[in-house]
Amino acid sequence: MVESLELIAAGPLLEGVSHVRQAGAAAAEQVGVDPDVVSIEDEMWEGVPHRYVERVAFELLSNAVKHGSRPIEVMGRREVGGAVLAVIDSGGWTPPAESFTAFYQENMSATRSRTGFGMGLFVASRLCQASGGDLWIRAEDGKTVAEARFGSRGSLP
Repeated sequence: MVESLELIAAGPLLEGVSHVRQAGAAAAEQVGVDPDVVSIEDEMWEGVPHRYVERVAFELLSNAVKHGSRPIEVMGRREVGGAVLAVIDSGGWTPPAESFTAFYQENMSATRSRTGFGMGLFVASRLCQASGGDLWIRAEDGKTVAEARFGSRGSLP
C-alpha cells in the first residue's frame, strides 16, 4: 500500500507507455486469480503510464475477487482522448461511497473478515485522475462494471 501512496504523492506522470496485457497479467498474478475472459484491443497505450494501469488493474481485479463473483472479465480499449480499462464481474455490487474516500468502509464488522485497508478504490481513482481520467463503478444487469478511464497526455487518437 505504501507504494500506491507514493505513486499518488509523486504527482501525475506526463508521459509513458502502457503495455496493457502485461499490466493485466501482472495484476492477476498479484491477486492470485486469472480472469475468465481477457479482451484487450490495443496492446500499447502511449501517453498512459504503465505503473498507473498496472496498479488500477490490480485494485479493480482485487475488488472483483473479494466482493463479486465469477465470471470475471477484463477489457481494455483505446478511445478518442484516452483509454479504458474495465473489470466486470457477476456480483452486482457497488461501492458504498462514490467519492472513493480513503479508509471509508461502510460496515467494519463485515469488512474485517476480508483483507485490506479500505484504500484500493481511493488509490485507483486518484491514479485515473492523475492521468486526466476518472473511475466509475456501477451495477448493471446483475453485473458490476468497474471502469477506469485514463486521459492521454501523449499520442492516443
